This record gives sequence, C-alpha cells and structure tokens, in this order.
Amino acid sequence: MTLQVISSGGQLGQERADEQILRVSAMPYAISIGFLILAVLHASPALLALRPELMASLYGPAAASSGLGILLHHRAMMFMLVVLACIAAAFMPQIRSAGVVLTGWSMIGFLVAYWLGGSPAGALHRIALADLACVPVLLFLVWAVFFRTSSI
Repeated sequence: MTLQVISSGGQLGQERADEQILRVSAMPYAISIGFLILAVLHASPALLALRPELMASLYGPAAASSGLGILLHHRAMMFMLVVLACIAAAFMPQIRSAGVVLTGWSMIGFLVAYWLGGSPAGALHRIALADLACVPVLLFLVWAVFFRTSSI
C-alpha cells in the first residue's frame, strides 16, 4: 500500500495534522483483485489436479479412462500452476510480471488455438467466452505491471 502525505505548507516535520491530507492508493488493491479474478477463472480446470475423479463428469467417461485422461490431468496440473502464480502475484509485487506473462500465455494461447480450431461450439465455446470476458482484466494487469509509471 502506498501512503503519501501531502502538506499544504510549513516545514517538514512541523506540519499540523489539520494541514495534512493522507491519500491511500487504490492501485495495489486493484492489481491484487485482478490477479484473484484470473485465479478464479483458472480454478475450475485446476480442480482436476486435486480431484481427478471429476474428470468423467466434466469430459465424459471415455476421456477419463483413456490416454486422453492423462493429458487432461496434466493440463489440470498446469492450470494449478497458473492459479498459484495468480494468487502469489496478488500479494507479492516482485513476481507480478511473471504472473501476467504466464496467465496471459494461457488465456491468449487458448483463444488463438480455439479460433484456429474453427471456434467449435459446446464446452470449448464456454471456456472461450470466459477467457474473453477476462481479457480486460488481463490488459489492465499488463498495463499496471509493465507500463504504469506512477506509484499512486
């Protein structure tokens, strides 16, 4: 949190309390909330890393019992990495750039793959819409982490 004291006059250390304005920046909170929103977005597919028995209910019994099930479980573990990175970046400013890159790669990579794959209907369409709905959050985080110049 950034705390800035703005004085309306006087010498440093001698300002009177009624001449000071304390301003707390909301930007760190907005950045943290943005990362937590992206963590929630990725939490559902990441849940399979902890509960692989849900795979059949999400992808059908054939997927859970085939080699595809192994790939889907691996995919879930990769989503868990994205979730953990987003949660960590929400509270650790020093890793926010890595969090933005990892999460952006996941989201934009899926949207490009979805588009190149012909934008199929069904579950993939819902995933694409969810990712697309969170692109503004991702763009805000890209700006806040890489391009914002003010500390307030």
